[in-house]
Amino acid sequence: MINLAEKYPTIAKTLLMALFYAPLLPACSFFALISIMGIYWIEKILLLRRDSKPLPTGSDMAQAMVEFYIDLSILLYSVINY
Repeated sequence: MINLAEKYPTIAKTLLMALFYAPLLPACSFFALISIMGIYWIEKILLLRRDSKPLPTGSDMAQAMVEFYIDLSILLYSVINY
């Protein structure tokens, strides 16, 4: 079974760590992009080859991630670059 509650924090952690270290190491954004693309392709292969249907979660988790993490990442990036 696919557990989306374990997969969203992985992407959020990668994004927030990249935004935190981006002012110190600008290449960090590139590495985070490569990492997120790697996670996407690995999860796609796992979904098509190994996993079955995901657990029923609805759209609440995705909506919360979009609302909270996107706003937090913009705020964090602007504060760190100040």
